[in-house]
Amino acid sequence: MLPDTTEQQAYLALERLRETFAQRLLNYAGNTFSVTFSCGIKEVGEQDTSLNHLLNLADAAMYSAKRVGRNRVISYNSLQDETQNKKTVLIVDDENTLLKLLGDHLTEIGYNVLVATNGQHALELIASQAIDAVILDLCLPDMDGLEICRKIKENPNTRSQRVVILSKRSSEEDIVEGFNCGADDYITKPFSMAELEVRILRVLKG
Repeated sequence: MLPDTTEQQAYLALERLRETFAQRLLNYAGNTFSVTFSCGIKEVGEQDTSLNHLLNLADAAMYSAKRVGRNRVISYNSLQDETQNKKTVLIVDDENTLLKLLGDHLTEIGYNVLVATNGQHALELIASQAIDAVILDLCLPDMDGLEICRKIKENPNTRSQRVVILSKRSSEEDIVEGFNCGADDYITKPFSMAELEVRILRVLKG
């Protein structure tokens, strides 16, 4: 957090830090090496009220920096032209390891990725962001994923969003209930990343 700092000032400060850090030689167990880092920036505007949302945007900029070659600083605003034609996927799951795995992979193959660890945050993002697809776990700490799916599909403003349920619940009853709530696809855990890619692409085209 850099108070009273513009995006440009933050960029210049982090560029100096990145360059200085990359030039520093480190020693461990008789070996000399250097380390680099990538960084994402999001300037806070009057319309930005959610810290989690701001962190997600800065995170998206950081992943973009890694994707285009690492060891650089990228601001979220500079991504707008680059990302306006990309599909945005929201991952809703309270398993941090899975969020990281899915987020990294989907970002690497060209999606804009947002994440939420609970239903309330997911619904806030869905209401405020242009989201193309939601990858939704059913077991969340504050509300059932089926309820979230139902809310998405019953709202005229969000019903066009595609919902892919990704859950450990694998009974026929659970799957049927998922589709009855409006899900566009239902994938059970454990799953294949390649299969998930194909099925996300299919529902987006559908």
